[in-house]
Amino acid sequence: MKKLTEYRAFTSLYYRLILILLALLLIVAGFFADKLLGINAVFLITATASIANVFFDYYAFGGISARKQRGMDMVKSSFYGSNLIDSALKADMYIKALLNLTGFVGFIAGELYYSEEPGLSPIAITLILLLYPITNLTTRVILFISRRLSTTMVVQIFITYLASMFNTILIFAVSFLIPMELEEFSVIPLIVAAAAEVLSILMAIVLLTDCRKGYRSSFFDTSEKNYR
Repeated sequence: MKKLTEYRAFTSLYYRLILILLALLLIVAGFFADKLLGINAVFLITATASIANVFFDYYAFGGISARKQRGMDMVKSSFYGSNLIDSALKADMYIKALLNLTGFVGFIAGELYYSEEPGLSPIAITLILLLYPITNLTTRVILFISRRLSTTMVVQIFITYLASMFNTILIFAVSFLIPMELEEFSVIPLIVAAAAEVLSILMAIVLLTDCRKGYRSSFFDTSEKNYR
């Protein structure tokens, strides 16, 4: 709860309302995409959730790793500023992971509602277990780049476009691991899912560390060329 309170210091009410609306839209999109595209809907959800997370991050933490985030003067003047931003970044990580999950919730609801068979099929469960950690991984990789470079909306839009390409290529590569006629669980996709989850957690640590470094370095250095 404390982390959420500190997260609010970096985000406006409008930003938080947009995230709630986006979560609801992803649930609805996942539900109806399953009706229109069937099992392939989960690939669309994976890309959409990650791209949305990257784009809207600009309004909360854009440029923080490059010491360009707006409205940081009050935080820097506080004795608890470092702890404040650390808690806010952790809360943001959890919220983005939950936002990535919402599309899958809609997809699961669609599968249960439209499927003629009771429960989720092995292929649906395998795809969810595989693509959710990949969604978190790709989101954090692109955020690592955007928080270093996105000092303007133009740059953020360009990075969001790159995120869509990155997601598409990665998802296309992963799709070859799973035969669409899968009727029972396969070991290889589950191993890849576990590896993606480990990489996702490691990337979260790298992202948080980079953001902290960007914040703390702003106290000592004003020349961009000396910041690495």
